[in-house]
Amino acid sequence: MLHAAKAHSKQCETKLKGLLDKSDSRLKRLKDPLRANVGLHRWLSEDHEEAYSDWLAWMLEELNKVNTDLLELLGVPAPPGVASLDVAIEREYRITGGRLDLLIRFGQQALLIVEVKVTSADDAQVSKHKVYCQWLKRQEELYHLRGLQPVLLAVDAGEAEYEGFAPLLWEDFCVRVRRMLPKIQHRLGIVTAAMFVAFIGAVEQNLLHLVQPGSQGIGQSLFYARTADHLERSLTT
Repeated sequence: MLHAAKAHSKQCETKLKGLLDKSDSRLKRLKDPLRANVGLHRWLSEDHEEAYSDWLAWMLEELNKVNTDLLELLGVPAPPGVASLDVAIEREYRITGGRLDLLIRFGQQALLIVEVKVTSADDAQVSKHKVYCQWLKRQEELYHLRGLQPVLLAVDAGEAEYEGFAPLLWEDFCVRVRRMLPKIQHRLGIVTAAMFVAFIGAVEQNLLHLVQPGSQGIGQSLFYARTADHLERSLTT
């Protein structure tokens, strides 16, 4: 049984190596995000939620420069015409009763709130979500701004909604950005693309606990398989 477990682990590792090589080839001058050893980077450790929010806001601003549909990226149904409007992103926007992690304005027509968590949505503090949704409703009534369904970005989620917020998994977000990396590199340059790669690598290693080949232990076959599944999704367009 031990021999079979070792053989299975080796098979999973070999598959993972092949997928990483394929991803490297697709990115040309860059390497796959999992090649970056950011698992021990203190600034992007699991408990530094603000750092993830800051970097996410920067990424969305950069993606907007290359006409990326941010609503599609965030899994939000787009009302007609909203996706083509000018986008402005604000961090820690203060309202009565709290601060919004990200407030995204689509011209003078629509607003989107994004809350960023580095844990499961089921473990996150969502007590203020009702307050945020009430504020969004007031913007609709006072300024005729359309309030899009708010997004809760989290590691995993067991519910379809959290006090009015729709969950978006980090895994799905990373897959979508991975698919964009060749376009990002072409349109925004290798330095900006490298920063995207580093951030995605940090999310995948620190929050999703995906692994690189060479990890020790027979039990790593499970992590190899999870990581391989993630890479296969990102390489499927």
